Amino acid sequence: MSRTLLRRCAALATALLLAAGMAFASPVSPAAQADPIDCMSVMMRCGGGGGSGSPGYATLSGLSLSEGTLSPGFSVGSSSYTASVGNATASITVTPTAADPVALITVNGVPTASGTASSVIPLNVGTTIVYVQARYDGGGSSAYTVAITRAPSSNANLSALSLSSGTLAPAFDSATTGYTASVTNATTSLTVTPTVADATASVTVNGVTAAGGSASGAIALNVGSNTMTVIVTAQSGATKTYTVTVTREASANANLSALSLSSGALAPAFAAATSSYTASVVHATTSLTVTPTLVDANASVTVNGVAVTSGSASGAITLNVGSNTLTVEVTAQNGATKTYTVTVTRAASSNNDLSGLSLSSGTLSPAFASATTGYTASVDNTTTALTVTPTVADANASVTVNGVAVTSGNASGAIALGVGSNTVTVVVTAQDGSTKTYTVTITRAAPDLTLDSLTLSHGTLSPSFSASTTAYTADVGYDILSIDVGATTGNAAAVLAINGKAAKPATISLAVGENTIEVVTAKDGITRTTTITVTRAGPSTNASLGAITVSGGSLSPAFDAARTSYTATVGYLTTEFTVGATAADAAATLLINGNRVTSAVVPLTVGANTVTIVATAQDGTTSRTTTIVITRSEAALPSATIEVEFAQGDSVAGSTSHVSASNLLPGSVATLTMRSAPVVLATGTVLADGTIVLDATLPAGTEPGAHRLIFDGVAQDGSAVTRTVWFTVLRNGTIGAVSLTGPVAYVEPAATAVTKLPATGADAAASVLLGAAASILGLLLLMLGSRRRVRI
Repeated sequence: MSRTLLRRCAALATALLLAAGMAFASPVSPAAQADPIDCMSVMMRCGGGGGSGSPGYATLSGLSLSEGTLSPGFSVGSSSYTASVGNATASITVTPTAADPVALITVNGVPTASGTASSVIPLNVGTTIVYVQARYDGGGSSAYTVAITRAPSSNANLSALSLSSGTLAPAFDSATTGYTASVTNATTSLTVTPTVADATASVTVNGVTAAGGSASGAIALNVGSNTMTVIVTAQSGATKTYTVTVTREASANANLSALSLSSGALAPAFAAATSSYTASVVHATTSLTVTPTLVDANASVTVNGVAVTSGSASGAITLNVGSNTLTVEVTAQNGATKTYTVTVTRAASSNNDLSGLSLSSGTLSPAFASATTGYTASVDNTTTALTVTPTVADANASVTVNGVAVTSGNASGAIALGVGSNTVTVVVTAQDGSTKTYTVTITRAAPDLTLDSLTLSHGTLSPSFSASTTAYTADVGYDILSIDVGATTGNAAAVLAINGKAAKPATISLAVGENTIEVVTAKDGITRTTTITVTRAGPSTNASLGAITVSGGSLSPAFDAARTSYTATVGYLTTEFTVGATAADAAATLLINGNRVTSAVVPLTVGANTVTIVATAQDGTTSRTTTIVITRSEAALPSATIEVEFAQGDSVAGSTSHVSASNLLPGSVATLTMRSAPVVLATGTVLADGTIVLDATLPAGTEPGAHRLIFDGVAQDGSAVTRTVWFTVLRNGTIGAVSLTGPVAYVEPAATAVTKLPATGADAAASVLLGAAASILGLLLLMLGSRRRVRI
């Protein structure tokens, strides 16, 4: 059988298998791959060798891959190929080209157009078989296989690396394989967390497999350098080693947990942080041992340079009399050192008594005795300093006075004395260092700091001033904004201050409420304070009146501070009314009819006139209104009376008349005139009460004829007031007639008649017209026959 026929048989067999769904991606047996001819023979046999009318077997003219290279190169006569790709190639496409354009091609059972790439074929690591078939529709086919081998991953990198304690140096980078880190001595172990860059890789930490991204088991750390090895094995078996060198610090603990002496007690009590101590032993103690105990067993310790086991006593250390320094040095594991020192004082003589003690001023009380350690003494104020002379009982002892060394039996330096109590301390130190303290309390008398006087510009001290009193109070009103305080002291050397300023006296501003003023006298650092509490009242709310005064009338009812309404009545002649008001509180303000005055002249009209007084308290808000209604009366009707003191037949000479009038205008002028020349007989000014009295005498030599006495005045309302009396004078110088109602005619008796009568006070025509009536009236008057007073 020819090779061509065998290939066609194999293609036919493959097509039949694919049609039965048996082998799209099944790997070909090694035997078949080794002997393609046999495979083709089988396939041809399966295909039956083609029947009558068969189109023949379709073949490929070309086959290529998107990645990798076919091996061997494509040949029409070859149907089995291999190819290799890197691990990064996770998929591939196959491009088959049919020899006959009408042939149908499938790649892994998926139809693929000739000359175009197949659909993407995923590749697993290892070998993947790709099946390509070319066939005619209804005819024979040819099958091709490509075994593609994808290499395993060689990524042995870490993507992260971290420690549970410490920090990597340098910062992690997958390309960097060597790192260092440091931890404190307290860190006895740690874990390492490696994270692989490729999930197919595996990792070990110090040879122990670790899950990527998870912490390793705890790794114990020794003091010093500790190397940790992290090995990453890639899928391909390639490895990469990362190393971390972790340095654990050595212990720096150079403390003792205890320190004791075989004799004596440490002072202060032992504490690890305290490095300096003292101790005292009696003179009989000639040596001692020291027992140090370490906190850290890794440390070492020496006493006076000799190594000592922790918790064990040192060798015996000889003590001299006096101070002996013991040095305990601890060396930590890291070489740090700490030194503890113990100063042990071995006692010498213990005699710390004085045999004598005296003062340059004052006397000790009680008298000195070595066993007595407390004394007192007193000096006057002028003693500002003294000296103390102590004498020790043992020459080996030393002595200080107020901390200053003094030679036994010699006076100390001058010790300044303040006023009051001054404590002088004498300390005797025996040879063994023991001490004994003597104290002398010296009292220096205080200076006289009392005040001789204390004055205020406002208010009154309570209680009254006394040199022994140091606390006072005083009250002032709201209007007092400041107060002057004066003070004197009899001690010329003392300094006197008022509220911290030298007294002059001092002016102190006052706030509402309590104000504390301190008057301080001082000398030699001693002060005496006198306190004055001045209480300034708040603004008053008193809006009451203290008084109302009026002129030209009187209030009704009488003034009462609780009353706010009054009346007053005045006569017509009162044209103005003066109202004065006084506030009960001088700090209040007053308005009279809207004007800020305390007295106002109020013009009056006839009838009711209202005056308003508004009092506003010092607080500016509280007010009270008082009204006064003043009623001015209507004008009174005037009254005027002329009384003539003469009658018919009376001699004119010496005859008098009297005028009295009331309800006239005060201050106006009133006259009594005889109308003949005319002649003013009397004139006067109306009195303030509206009255006037005029007296007049008829002038001698009054011409015969008819005359009038006319009173002229002014009424309260300004109108004229007139009263008239008519009379005649005869030629014989006597009164002819008197009329109260109207003119009288001049008529001479028959024996004395004249041809013409003088006209007095009226023209001649009037005399003629009145002639008849006057004659009749004259006759009637003559009939009276006797003298009488005429009054109108």
